[in-house]
Amino acid sequence: MAGDTTPVQSERHAALLRAMTSEQRALALRSVDRGVRRLALARLRNLHPDESEQQLVIRHVAHVHGLDTARRLYGALLPGLEK
Repeated sequence: MAGDTTPVQSERHAALLRAMTSEQRALALRSVDRGVRRLALARLRNLHPDESEQQLVIRHVAHVHGLDTARRLYGALLPGLEK
């Protein structure tokens, strides 16, 4: 979201990132990625409460990487995913 961070906050964030090692930045990014994935799966769980965890993961993969990729990876497990 453009414009939601003040210049002071932006500079502080940049300084904190510069102070981190590459490994620390990678770990922080991985943590954020996991959190976003958990939120996405929670949303899908709310939208499709009767589906299995596997089907929710397949829906997530289809959303993030596209339906063609999900078809290649999960094949026959996709019926009804297009809805």
